[in-house]
Amino acid sequence: MLTFEDPRLFLLLPPLLLLLLWAARPNYAGLRRRVLTLTFVLRALTLTLIIAALAGAAFVQKSDRLAVIFVVDVSRSMTPPAQARALKYVQDALASKHSADAAGVVVFARDARPSVAVSDLVQQLSSLKANGIAREATDLEHALRMASAMFPEDRAKKIVLLSDGNETAGDVQALSPSLAASHILVDVADVFPPDKSLPPEALVRPLALVSRVAVRAPFAIPVHVWSSQAQAATLTLRGDGKVVSRRVVRLPAGDSLWEFTETMMRPGARRFRVTLSAAHDTMAANNEVYGAIRANGSLRVLYLTADRAAGREMRGMLPRGGVEVVIRSPGSAPMDVSDLSQFDGVIVGDVTAEQLGAPAMLAIHNAVHDDGVGLGMIGGERGFAGGGYAGTPLDAALPVEMDRKGDLRTPPAAIVVALDASGSMARLEDGVQKLQLGAKAAVELMRALKPDDRVAVTIVRENTQIVLPLQAAANTKPLEESIDALSAGGGGIYCRTALEDAYTILRTSNAPVRHVILVADTADSEQPEGSIELARRMKRDGVTVSVCGIGGEADRDAAFQRALARAGGGQSVIVGEAEQLPAAFVRDAQQLQSQAFAERPSALSVSAEAPMLAGLPLATIPPVLGYDYVRPKTGSSVALATADSREPILAYGRFGQGRTFAFASDGAAHWTASWAEWPGRRAFWSQLIRWAAQPEQDSGLRVHIDESDGVGRILVTAPSSAKIGDYQAFVTAPSLARSAVPLSPTDAHGAEGNFAMDQTGAYSLSVVSRSGASGSKTAQFVVPYSPEFLRARPDRPRLIRLSAVSGGVYAQPSGRVFRDQTAWVTAERQFAPLLLLLGAFCFLGELAWRAGVLRAPK
Repeated sequence: MLTFEDPRLFLLLPPLLLLLLWAARPNYAGLRRRVLTLTFVLRALTLTLIIAALAGAAFVQKSDRLAVIFVVDVSRSMTPPAQARALKYVQDALASKHSADAAGVVVFARDARPSVAVSDLVQQLSSLKANGIAREATDLEHALRMASAMFPEDRAKKIVLLSDGNETAGDVQALSPSLAASHILVDVADVFPPDKSLPPEALVRPLALVSRVAVRAPFAIPVHVWSSQAQAATLTLRGDGKVVSRRVVRLPAGDSLWEFTETMMRPGARRFRVTLSAAHDTMAANNEVYGAIRANGSLRVLYLTADRAAGREMRGMLPRGGVEVVIRSPGSAPMDVSDLSQFDGVIVGDVTAEQLGAPAMLAIHNAVHDDGVGLGMIGGERGFAGGGYAGTPLDAALPVEMDRKGDLRTPPAAIVVALDASGSMARLEDGVQKLQLGAKAAVELMRALKPDDRVAVTIVRENTQIVLPLQAAANTKPLEESIDALSAGGGGIYCRTALEDAYTILRTSNAPVRHVILVADTADSEQPEGSIELARRMKRDGVTVSVCGIGGEADRDAAFQRALARAGGGQSVIVGEAEQLPAAFVRDAQQLQSQAFAERPSALSVSAEAPMLAGLPLATIPPVLGYDYVRPKTGSSVALATADSREPILAYGRFGQGRTFAFASDGAAHWTASWAEWPGRRAFWSQLIRWAAQPEQDSGLRVHIDESDGVGRILVTAPSSAKIGDYQAFVTAPSLARSAVPLSPTDAHGAEGNFAMDQTGAYSLSVVSRSGASGSKTAQFVVPYSPEFLRARPDRPRLIRLSAVSGGVYAQPSGRVFRDQTAWVTAERQFAPLLLLLGAFCFLGELAWRAGVLRAPK
């Protein structure tokens, strides 16, 4: 069926045609009658096509075959009774489906998944399954987008939404116009009782607390409560787990505000928890909220180390009352902003990146950049690149480069590749034995090393055969020529024999870095007895061991191989195919080279401008006995360096709002054992840590966060000396994802912005200067329970608007889902571009006709 968006434009056609005829009279002189008629027809057709295009010509297809997709909310706020009513609704609707109609089901919460594919064979539904969907949020927009993409082209389209409408992610209102434009109707099934018949509910909203207070100064803890009815309740306030106050209150129906007053008598952080106990309540999940407040005073620093003795030694060097040092193992590192808010600084001491973990590193990175938390790393054999920090969030935050690429200081290495030559390595991959692929991987390894590195290759069954004696990595030809002659067979690889013989080869080398790469089948590694003890002994002697297994993680010897690599101080890698060995070998070599450090006495050169060194007896500062190789980043400064090679030992700088330092030697009695008797040792560490952790002076910037219907709201007030446009805001969610928050000015010194608050945990808001100048402010807000429980009633107004915009029906009875209309719009094709193109062709054709052949002879 042809339709027009505004058919009234055709009323202009008759007068325009007359005007065209009158205006063109001089051009028609001398034309024959037949030509005159044809010319006028072409011009009239051109004008008609233009008018039709402007009127919005479109062809609308209709069909009596319908496809219905039921979009069912399975989030936390959909209680089991509500989900049971939703299932019953879908079952009743399917019972009235015509055989030619199609149906499908999408279930959703934070994500959306098809539960039943769209098909005319769907007749009934037995259950609604969440299919592994995260149920902590409701994203209506994502669910409807997925459903709209599932419709077949030859059917009319209808979505039936079964949800409470409490959207905590996405923006379904932004999607509504596109649904209407695509002729997708959205019916809404109201499966909830009337508000007055819903079960009683009371909840306490998340706490909006100030982040810092003064010692001995009273402060308020505001508590917002909502109740479906007037009733008696008890509010209990706990501080660090102990009850500090309890109030019996009379809640009105709706929102109410209650307030506790507290005082912190000493510096430090304190966690507060508020619990609501109401006489008439249904859900317990939204009855408890918490938050943390910090009282200003002495600095509080977190020291992350696997060596608690080193941590206690560091704490003993700092003056009491000035800096409080909290020692934690890397496994207990903070992984959210609420835990990190207790500290002014974080020191990482000789801990690997693997021990610390990616979530903790990202949390520290964000806290330094956004919240101004100080950061320091103290080196050692497991520090910096040797600890695997290259490319991690801490690498970005620290003032030094760890990437060893192109660094000629990397010391020479001697590597033995011990290849499994058992029967399993005789199997072919693309016509080549796995053993031969392993030898080719060794060739690729040699090409990736420096020319002065040395490599040996052995193959091992019950005994070891040396294929390539220890020689320069630049000479790959002998190994390449011997590959075709290699052949596997027999029993499994004897691991202890392989390590013993590799150890013997490396004892002849004086290379600073000595390493073994053992390649073994994960299901056929023989002789495990004594292998782990041997690997530990080799490591003590400076020979590290990595194990590259071929097979699967679940194979019987995979756990042994991982333990062997751990004991040998190397890496454990498992590949499914031997063709993956070259990449594994090169990665292992790169990691090996990145662990390079120098162990030699090195006198130090001192920078007089470094603020953390002021007043120290620097003339007598002892040498260090070892250090990690690092390079200062552009913009950072070097306070201490080796006197001969100018290698940085102490570098410092800024990252975002936080101060950072990198001490490339260690803090224990190993590389800095010579500092034990230095009179400036205590003052050095005290001043360095104080410098990094010292917070900025209050700039007068104020930030406040609150929550409304699952949306975070930030209010910013700039100091009188600044403009609000000079600041920008960022939010770090509990998932540690960081994003900008657009600010809308409310006046010259104030602004506000909104952000999604659809996760459980602590949100951190940071407001910083666009120019990078000092002066920032952070605030935190904790969502203590699923945002699904922030509302206790269905959002019927949202659902009514959604159905109205799309042309659907709110509270559609189940029996009418497939029976509302006999002819449904399935598609609409716009003809305006085509009509304009045809009009242009008509106009050009008329010009060509008249100019070329139609002028009458004189």
